[in-house]
Amino acid sequence: MKTLNLSPNSFSKIGNEFIENVLKQLLSEHYLIIQIFYNEAGNSECARLVIVLEHSKDVKELQKQKWVKKAFVEYQIMVCFNYSTRVHRQYSLGHPFIELYCKPSALIYQNPDYGNLLHVKRDWKKFNKKFSTYKDSFFHDHNLLLSQASQFISENSSLSVVILFEKLFQYDLEYLENLYLGNTCDINDANKRIMNLSVYIPKIQKYFVKQNSDSYYLLALIEEVKRDSYDDDVMIYCDEMYEAFTIAEHSLFCLIKKQLDNFKNLIKSSFAEKRNTDSPVITDSTNQRDEALDVAVETIVSAGELEEIYLFHKVVYGERTTYYLLLIGFNISNDFLRNIRHKIRDRSTETNDYVLIAHDRQWIQKSLTIQQPFFVNIIQEKNKIYESNPYHPEPHWQSFYDTSNYLSLLSYCKSTEGSAKQFWGITKNKEENYQGLPYIFSLFFLSFCRTYIFTKLCYEPHYLPSHFLWKLCLYANPELKRHEYLFDEFRLKFFSFLDHNRKLHDRLDYFEKEDIEKMKAIVEKLMDELYELVAGRGLISKIEENETAE
Repeated sequence: MKTLNLSPNSFSKIGNEFIENVLKQLLSEHYLIIQIFYNEAGNSECARLVIVLEHSKDVKELQKQKWVKKAFVEYQIMVCFNYSTRVHRQYSLGHPFIELYCKPSALIYQNPDYGNLLHVKRDWKKFNKKFSTYKDSFFHDHNLLLSQASQFISENSSLSVVILFEKLFQYDLEYLENLYLGNTCDINDANKRIMNLSVYIPKIQKYFVKQNSDSYYLLALIEEVKRDSYDDDVMIYCDEMYEAFTIAEHSLFCLIKKQLDNFKNLIKSSFAEKRNTDSPVITDSTNQRDEALDVAVETIVSAGELEEIYLFHKVVYGERTTYYLLLIGFNISNDFLRNIRHKIRDRSTETNDYVLIAHDRQWIQKSLTIQQPFFVNIIQEKNKIYESNPYHPEPHWQSFYDTSNYLSLLSYCKSTEGSAKQFWGITKNKEENYQGLPYIFSLFFLSFCRTYIFTKLCYEPHYLPSHFLWKLCLYANPELKRHEYLFDEFRLKFFSFLDHNRKLHDRLDYFEKEDIEKMKAIVEKLMDELYELVAGRGLISKIEENETAE
């Protein structure tokens, strides 16, 4: 076979001055580069530059250089490193990455003084036989680990389960690195491996909820179980997270299987001298939007950094339409929600209203023990109306959750009951001293709404503006709307009055008798609703006016 003596002049085939200069610089340094292959971008594939070196230590060093990531992020050229001995071994094993990206037509440089060059020259039949063995080896070892994990799950051994899943994650990540980058990284930390792969496989971000900027929730849970392994028999982590581990691992497995199938199709097509024209179809299955909703999304996104927005409820009452939106992002305060609602309404018609709740992804994940029934109905593709990118993960839904949570519910109910009794006590004092009454009334309303929402929806809202809380009560039970006439009859703007009095004001509080009666009616009606909701559970007693008249 005639040997090709390709020089650095061949780098012009890349058509990128930055990459050409980097390669020339590498050749002028101490790195012993054996061959360089360049594959142009096509269909769903980005361009790939495969650099084969003599020494593995050079591979490890070059993989960490900043220009490698820049080449991909700015120029969509994936730079892959490998060393000669490993490339020849991978080729002999039927590694599809080597077969596809190191073919003779992609060769743009080879060292004229080096004899052990790679020559990809077998036909489809020989490759397919090797590839089948390569693929079967992966499935065999993967299924063995998975079956061991399943056995430990059935035995309720939490430590053994998480150790097996840790091995499975590392096994999958190693194969993904091999399939996408042609080599494995020398990092043992799975968090860093996932973050590194997410640059090249953005979809992997969908499978793991971040705990912070440096770690993922499931991987942190593994370390937590391992630290507490002395108490392995006590199921404190137990079954409820096993399904989350299984789903995440299965998602990685599907990525590997899909890439293996993709390689096979591309290589088979290359043998037939034609390019694969398949490309993934990305669909947007969001709800049909209307103009008012578009205005809301545009206003919200322009005001803060959001990851996702979900429209989880829309109700039309007469001429008024109310949109219920869940915002997922970081550092979204109640003031932001209140102010952004005003901005949206300024840009929209008076007949539209907006209820906004917001949480960060980690808070949702940590709160699933009680609040999963609420979020699982909201965080669905059909409800999504905005995403900053398509790779945000869903929470790791738990296989079991307890919605009763008697102690939490008892605490909520007793707090609301105590506020109501304190309110009645102030209104019935003989000296007609109403100092502090607006605070107690506002706190009662706040407490009632949070308790009612928690009881009906298994959702613990933040201390939202009173308007939002009441709208969430209506979402939980639309029949509560029959009490809104009391708000309309209030002399002051009801919700503004409540929010104003949720903080201390140095003043004397004076109320007309009519104001007192309206507040008493509201407290009475709402406590009746709460009592009816929890009747039979022994959480609170029905409050009678004469109980506090003494």
